[in-house]
Amino acid sequence: MNLNFKTFYYFCYGTYSTAALVKAAVEHGITSLTLCNFNCTYDYWEFVKLCRESGIKPILGVDIRNGNTHLYLLIAKNNNGLF
Repeated sequence: MNLNFKTFYYFCYGTYSTAALVKAAVEHGITSLTLCNFNCTYDYWEFVKLCRESGIKPILGVDIRNGNTHLYLLIAKNNNGLF
């Protein structure tokens, strides 16, 4: 399964809204979903809320880039690793 999902907060690359991403996950029977937007965490709280309401385990990450160069894909191990 792809762990590198993005929303339109991925600045010109993502096509889904946060709600549409979670809805698509529900429609496909996904039980865990990772959000890794480009250099930002803007829609984390909305993502977590929508996932929990839909019975999906939210996993948070960040796709770190410098221009077009991919540097890191960070995925939080737990809330302590995130905040």
